[in-house]
Amino acid sequence: MHTIAICRTCPRDTPQSGTFGLELRAELRTRLADDGPSIMMVQCLGSCRKPCGVAFDAPNKARIRLSDIAVQDAGLLTQAARNYVHFGTALSSLNVFPMALRSRISAIAPKHAMVGK
Repeated sequence: MHTIAICRTCPRDTPQSGTFGLELRAELRTRLADDGPSIMMVQCLGSCRKPCGVAFDAPNKARIRLSDIAVQDAGLLTQAARNYVHFGTALSSLNVFPMALRSRISAIAPKHAMVGK
């Protein structure tokens, strides 16, 4: 099962805290409908220095976190989500992310089974 996790507290400690996640979730649900990963809200993705955070995750695939995301990036995130679903387990497959998002990859966490591959 593929998942997109969206921070529900970004941008933390501001009057707008939480609005980003709700707006992005609504936009991605509309764009991905039934053909994409599930979308879940999480308390924090640890990208507080460069909010707002989104992470892509799936069994046997690296968890990839993006930071400094805006609701206006929904089109790029939709493309990234569809590509992420279809790429294999290799970390070299990060090129499936649109060029405009690659510089915002802020963390890559391979699964234990992937280490050394």
